[in-house]
Amino acid sequence: MLRRTLKPAPKSIKVIGTRAPRKYKVVRNGIGVLTTRFGKFWQYNFVISDKWRNYSVIVKADVDIRTFTPIFNNKKQLTVRIDSGCESGRVFGDLTCDCAEQMQLSLKAIAHIGEGIIVSVPHQDGRGMGRAFKLATLWSQDILKINTVEAAALVASSPNFDARTYGGVVMILKYFHIPKTCTIRLTTNNSKRAAVFSKNGYAVTEQTPVAARPNKYTKIHLQAKSNHFSKNDG
Repeated sequence: MLRRTLKPAPKSIKVIGTRAPRKYKVVRNGIGVLTTRFGKFWQYNFVISDKWRNYSVIVKADVDIRTFTPIFNNKKQLTVRIDSGCESGRVFGDLTCDCAEQMQLSLKAIAHIGEGIIVSVPHQDGRGMGRAFKLATLWSQDILKINTVEAAALVASSPNFDARTYGGVVMILKYFHIPKTCTIRLTTNNSKRAAVFSKNGYAVTEQTPVAARPNKYTKIHLQAKSNHFSKNDG
């Protein structure tokens, strides 16, 4: 059985992203068990033929050992968290970032609910602009004492400094055979992430923020992001 998890399992899946509907190749490349302080989760590795390519999917559910597909007991609603990559905060512990704490809060929340999915997209570091962009914003924050939104606007070559797309998350739901009759409970601080679900027939019936406790380093950045997303959602 374990050797079967090493065999790539491809599917062709259609999704509506920022443009016309398109089919993508979605390949499950592995599955294993994570033992966290909030209990055990499953981790899946996916490769998708989109801009971001690599996806790590954390699942709290039973798993069908024949197909390695999650089995969710609640057929009416699924909790989903979309997580962008953040090497500086999550790997190296940068104190100006709350991404590591957001991940822990998400794991805790899903463990409390009893089931759900976190989709992590490592190549979306720097709001999808890349790691070099992210590092430049960190430097500008330190030198000029500005917040993360101001730093991104300063470093970016265009007014749009968020290149992230979320069609891959929908592809993973379809890969797992999550029906469109199942509503989505989205845990996010960015309401723009809900749009891709509705475009593809999934109803987001609840959006819950992930409220990391501010510290003296993150306070100005969290307030700036809250103001920026509120202003641009209106």
